[in-house]
Amino acid sequence: HTCDRRSPLSSLRAEFPNCVFEEGMSEEDELWEAGHRETNAEIDARIGRLLDDVFGTDGSSFVSFTSHSGAIGSLLRVLGHQEFRLATGAVIPVLVRAERQTVVDVDP
Repeated sequence: HTCDRRSPLSSLRAEFPNCVFEEGMSEEDELWEAGHRETNAEIDARIGRLLDDVFGTDGSSFVSFTSHSGAIGSLLRVLGHQEFRLATGAVIPVLVRAERQTVVDVDP
C-alpha cells in the first residue's frame, strides 16, 4: 500500500535536519513493493531484527521509537506485551529492561 512507502532519504533529511539517520540507509525505500503488503509475521520478523540491532549495538540507557500503529503493534507482539490498539495520534509508553549477555563458544 502506498501509505507504507517511506519518503526519499534526501526529503527526510531536509524535513528533519536534527535527526540522525542510520548509516547505510538507502535513498529510496528498497523494502516497499507495490503489489505486496507485509503480513504480521513478516513485520514481526523485521521488528525483531530491529530490536536485536538496537539492543546489540546501541549503548544508550533510553531509546524511543516513533512509528505508525502497525509497527507499534508488531513491537508489542515481539516483546510479548498484551495487544493494544492505538487510535490515530495516540502514544503508548512501554518500558523494556534489556540485559546484555555474553555468549562464549567453547570448542571441545
